[in-house]
Amino acid sequence: MRCAVNAKQQAARDAKLLPLVEAWVKREPDAIKEVDAILAAAGLTIADVMMATQNEHWTETNVFDYHIAEAEKGAAAILREFEWRRRKLAPLLKDAKEIDGECQDMTSTDGKAA
Repeated sequence: MRCAVNAKQQAARDAKLLPLVEAWVKREPDAIKEVDAILAAAGLTIADVMMATQNEHWTETNVFDYHIAEAEKGAAAILREFEWRRRKLAPLLKDAKEIDGECQDMTSTDGKAA
């Protein structure tokens, strides 16, 4: 019996809070004021709610952070490779550009590379 009463109370609370939450997510000024007032009455701020939420979802947050860090490492490695190639190959390409002469077709008569 007590469980059924608790379930009904929770359903009533959810029915009242759901529209408020939806309005708050849309950043409607009246909803923001109401949420701030509810939190203040409980001695809380939105920062307290954010901290509690982050604590509840700590594992997911760490997974995201790990994948972001891995992607950044990969990007940094690619940039280092580009820089290395630019430093090492640029002088060679500059020298090659200064070579005089005509380009010659290096394919054989059967269309394969010589």
